[in-house]
Amino acid sequence: MKEIKEFRKLREKHFLKPNGEIVAYIYDHDIHYLKDGKYEEIDNTLQKMNNGYENKHNAFKSIFNKDNLLKIKKNNNYLNFNLNNINNLKHIKKDQREIILENI
Repeated sequence: MKEIKEFRKLREKHFLKPNGEIVAYIYDHDIHYLKDGKYEEIDNTLQKMNNGYENKHNAFKSIFNKDNLLKIKKNNNYLNFNLNNINNLKHIKKDQREIILENI
């Protein structure tokens, strides 16, 4: 099956089967985001950036670094989550899609 990208919606994917049928998959959460008039795949995999991590592709950025526990940014708007004494924060575990802070 091959995805028909032109048919994408926030929560839908459409595929062309070898027999010519089109199959739609509908999800209960957003799987795409709108960028420059086209729906793109959401990828919240964390990637190393400057002094922290951020998600790869979404309508917003989730930024984790030493200055902010978490900063969520969309266009020119943002929301910061901070802790007192964040410089003393230790034992950060990270995998592809999650950051775990211990003993906070």
